[in-house]
Amino acid sequence: MAASYYVVCPNCGEPYQFYSCDRPLKKCGLCGYRLSDGERWSESVTAVREYEDLSKAVANARSKFFRGRGYKVKLPSGTQCIIKMREWYEFWFSFKVHGEEINALIRTVKLLDKVELMRKRSMVPIEDMPLIIYRGRAYAPMDPAGKALVRAVETNEMPDVAAAIEL
Repeated sequence: MAASYYVVCPNCGEPYQFYSCDRPLKKCGLCGYRLSDGERWSESVTAVREYEDLSKAVANARSKFFRGRGYKVKLPSGTQCIIKMREWYEFWFSFKVHGEEINALIRTVKLLDKVELMRKRSMVPIEDMPLIIYRGRAYAPMDPAGKALVRAVETNEMPDVAAAIEL
């Protein structure tokens, strides 16, 4: 039976689960950092087996990557998003929709999954979103107003127009 372990990108802190029989990943899907030559992991890559060690490795790398700047993502709909780290597993997603700012708190360890969902499908990960903030008010993403704001981000519509259509 193959042993399971995690590999942490030393640049952005994105964790990847691997088995001892798997070939190394060439580059990080989030930041593009070179992780291996296809045969062997780079010396800078951290490999851990225990979750406790994983959280420390991810937290260390992410604090360096996100310090003082955000990670930019453009959705296919045209919506711009800047991701900033709050804790190693909590992120603020700031969306710009027609000059309006909509902020969402996202809780996740695997940030790449959420970014890929946004990059490929213009979908916002509401399952990991405890709140969404617009014009200083917080909304639950499953409330009618929260759903309207999520729709505005996903379709790049004016938030007020999306809310009027939804409500």
